[in-house]
Amino acid sequence: RIIMEALQRSGMSAQEAQDGIKKLGSEGMMADLSPAFSRQLKAIVNENPQLEGVVGKALSERSREGYSRLQNEVSASLGRGETVDDAITSLETAMNPRINELYRTSRETPFAPSERLRKIMEGDNPLAEAVTEANKNLATRRVMGETVGNMALVDETKKVLDGRIGEAVRSGNKSKVRDLTMLKKFMLDEADAASPEWAAARSLFAGKQALKDAADLGNDFFKMSADDVKGLSNNFGESEKHFYKLGAQQAILNKLDSVNITSDAAKAILSKNGDMKKLSTLFSSNDEFNSFVSALNREAKFKATANAVFGNSTTAKQ
Repeated sequence: RIIMEALQRSGMSAQEAQDGIKKLGSEGMMADLSPAFSRQLKAIVNENPQLEGVVGKALSERSREGYSRLQNEVSASLGRGETVDDAITSLETAMNPRINELYRTSRETPFAPSERLRKIMEGDNPLAEAVTEANKNLATRRVMGETVGNMALVDETKKVLDGRIGEAVRSGNKSKVRDLTMLKKFMLDEADAASPEWAAARSLFAGKQALKDAADLGNDFFKMSADDVKGLSNNFGESEKHFYKLGAQQAILNKLDSVNITSDAAKAILSKNGDMKKLSTLFSSNDEFNSFVSALNREAKFKATANAVFGNSTTAKQ
């Protein structure tokens, strides 16, 4: 009778309730299906005080484990259990012979920038400033007799730009992020076309500092606009994308850990005016992203049930 009454008040069929429970996973309960069901559980507890401790303990333990469930959901898609330093060491060890050969070959590749790129690199703009700094960084190698060609200059300029993009992101200078990202992409597109070996080497292993910079940018994920996130992602080789996602994973987990996963909090993260568009760029497929969204909404439902039954003092009911 109680279940039928809640179904009726929820405008839900028995099959819909069954499907709803299935979607909630093993931690779900009928009280999560709708406010009508959670009110029924509250009424049962009120009428049977001996159930108060049992229900309170179950809801409290489920709430405490919510962050761990979300952590597992995020880590499964964006990288599990790796620190940035450990990931760099593992990648370098696995790829070292191939990377060294590709970089050696690319350094020997002649690269003549197009007239347009040459003018930009020699002009009065942020790319030209980065080239000037890159030339200073390469001075010691030239003094020691090493032949430093244009590909080496492009590689060093990219490193300088990576650092400046990170600084612009952290300072909230969105226009500078866009300008630097656009100039970097223009330079890299030409260099990649001129030296497929360099493009392949950069994709496999962009260099320790470049990978750390990518992870740092990921850590600043929520400070960037959706367009900035997309622009940066398009500039990354595969290795940089991986480390960017490692950093973004930590940013997401930090954000989830800092908020009470209520329905309002979930809506704030996933609303059209929130971070949903940015978040979607991190996941490899729509299925992975939809799984994360479902997990976040599921935890919000669990929290809503606990509040409906015991208010905000679930732990006191144990």
